[in-house]
Amino acid sequence: MSATSTATPDDLTPVAWWIGSLDGTDESFAGDIDEIRIWSIARTGDEVAEEMLGQVSAEEPGLVAYFNCNAIHGTRVPDESGNGNDATLGGGDPRYMPTLVPSDVPPAM
Repeated sequence: MSATSTATPDDLTPVAWWIGSLDGTDESFAGDIDEIRIWSIARTGDEVAEEMLGQVSAEEPGLVAYFNCNAIHGTRVPDESGNGNDATLGGGDPRYMPTLVPSDVPPAM
């Protein structure tokens, strides 16, 4: 899956967006999401495939936000990219909180 935007890296306007649901409605993704990576650069299929089964380094060029979901604090998911783009599960609304389950993905070597 990919998405594009006209925003530039200098455009730091806060926005609200939802992952796993349709615009914050009750219609939600029926599956598991283990981690989320948001990039400011296009990634090739080979690059995505090479890193999809392990964690990435916070120093990766173009990495805007990285939620590995291993350290969730209440409804807050810290951004592991070092850019401070922390996420809020369910938008802070208990009706939209996901069910948290342990990951079976092995840690990166």
